[in-house]
Amino acid sequence: MTMTTLPAGIANPYWDAVRDRVDWAGSLWGTPSVGGIGMYRHSDGRLDGDRWMREALKRSDMVKQYAWTITDPETVAFVAEHSRGRLVDPLAGTGYWVHILGQAGVDAIAYDLNPPSEDHERNHWHRHTAGHVAIGEADAKDAVSWHPSRTLLLSWPPYDDPLGVETVRAYQGGRVIFIGEDWGGCCGDDTLFEVFEREWVKVAEHTPVQWDGMHDIVHVYDRKEG
Repeated sequence: MTMTTLPAGIANPYWDAVRDRVDWAGSLWGTPSVGGIGMYRHSDGRLDGDRWMREALKRSDMVKQYAWTITDPETVAFVAEHSRGRLVDPLAGTGYWVHILGQAGVDAIAYDLNPPSEDHERNHWHRHTAGHVAIGEADAKDAVSWHPSRTLLLSWPPYDDPLGVETVRAYQGGRVIFIGEDWGGCCGDDTLFEVFEREWVKVAEHTPVQWDGMHDIVHVYDRKEG
């Protein structure tokens, strides 16, 4: 699959909710921005305590309803392009990535140990939130073991938790698309990134539109031969 732009008519309410507040000409992590979100910045780049709290709650609402990383069209197209057409998301949350990638033509399936529902709080991050697609109930390690022929989408594995690296180790396929913060960030643990450096080779990367204060990246890894 080769895709540099998304097909017309894709429903992407997450992007619709934030697109008008994106600052394309501002600064991203202190350098000229190529896609930073300026939604939460004062003109001098600082936030007072009250405004920081209000804007942090807005991000929390979006994360709860959709996904941790903003699904801007270029990022969705990048993930779709590198998915090899078939993908498994074992930490799907609301399933929004699977929902949006499915519209882009990717054969994507979703699993979560605690699929969210409007009727319960089983999923800590998505309480009383409906899934955007059908989400299979499964441990992430089991889910990836069932689908070695699919690309693994590993999006925001929990911080300082071995689940991310355990999922990668259980996966027998050849490609991982990692979405989240890199070394020292707020997802995964050091062992996960050590495994990526030792056993995988990065073949592509992309910077999505950022929530203010976040450092999301998308890395595509292929398993090293031998």
